[in-house]
Parts: sequence; C-alpha cells; structure tokens
Amino acid sequence: PSMDDDDFRRGKPTNHKVFGEAMAILTGDGLLNLAFETMSSHIVNSSKTLEDYKRSTKAMAEISKYSGVYGMIGGQVVDLLSSSDHIEESTLLFMYKMKTAALIQSSIVAGAILGGASEEDINILRDFGLKLGLAYQIRDDLLDRKEDSKIDKLTYIRHYNKDRAKNEVEDLSNEAKSLLGRLKDLDTSFLEQLTHDLINRKV
Repeated sequence: PSMDDDDFRRGKPTNHKVFGEAMAILTGDGLLNLAFETMSSHIVNSSKTLEDYKRSTKAMAEISKYSGVYGMIGGQVVDLLSSSDHIEESTLLFMYKMKTAALIQSSIVAGAILGGASEEDINILRDFGLKLGLAYQIRDDLLDRKEDSKIDKLTYIRHYNKDRAKNEVEDLSNEAKSLLGRLKDLDTSFLEQLTHDLINRKV
C-alpha cells in the first residue's frame, strides 16, 4: 500500500487489507472532511454568545493545525522520506511529535479551550499532551516490535533496545504527571488515569 504496510492492527485486519488501498485512502479523506463538517456545524448551530464563537473557532484552529502540515500530515511526510537505517534520534522523536503527540495534544488543548481554561493552563496541558503522546508512541513500539521488525518499520525499537524504550516511556510519563501537578485547584484525576492506562496498556 501507499503508506501503511501493516496487515493487522490490534489483532484485526487493516482497512486496506479488507477493502483495498483506494477505498482506504477515500475513507481517510472522508473521515477528515467529516471531522471539519462536524466542528463547523457545531459552531454554527450551538454557539449562543460571542464567547462561544471565539472558543469554538479557537479550538477548531488548534485541531486544524495539529492535523495539517505542521502536525500529523507533516509527520507522515517525515516518515515516508526517512530511512530506517539512517535516522537520528532527534528526527525520529520529531516524527513522533508531529504524528502521534499532535493527535493527543489537539484533543486535550481543544477540550481545555472549550472548557474556558486560562492561557497558562492551556500551555501546561499542551506540554502534557506532548509528553503523553511520545510515551504512548514508544509504548506502542514496544507492543508491536515483533510485527514491526518483519516489515523493517521505522520505530524507536528499531534503533534502541527494549530496556531503553521502557525507561523512556517511564521518564516521559513521569514528566507528564508532573505537569498535571502544576494545574492548581483543578481535578486532574481523569488525565492521571488516562496517562496510566495509555502507557500500561497491553496488546
């Protein structure tokens, strides 16, 4: 296929294996457009005040940024152009930041904006999403290392040993939890549990 060589994800056949590459690409295009249709419809139909409009459009702008060339799409470009045999750690982590972490950051930051969080708290949550996203991706590499090795996939495990990857996940998750501790007078129990669940998940 054009980008993803995995035949299975989470134990189930991938989209392109079941429906073909063309349908998989069209499905991705359709879902991406549906996301923006859903967000813009919410802004038009649910905003009651000027503040509602401001928050909703700001949240949509964040999601647009993180899903576009400065986020997930840009990260995928780096992935396609990079060689698994000649890639520096900084490039690999940049790719993870743009692909996986951007997805998590967009969700967290958009929620914070819609909830009326202060700029200071939004920036803390942005950093939290980055740490959590990187930890999530490296944990994903650990879970998928056998399948990834068969197709020579570009991963953290491809360059470093399993123990280093485990330590990196632990360090990043601890940094994420520390950031949550800076959110004064806010209930962060859900995000703390989310962090625990994501980095300790099993296949």
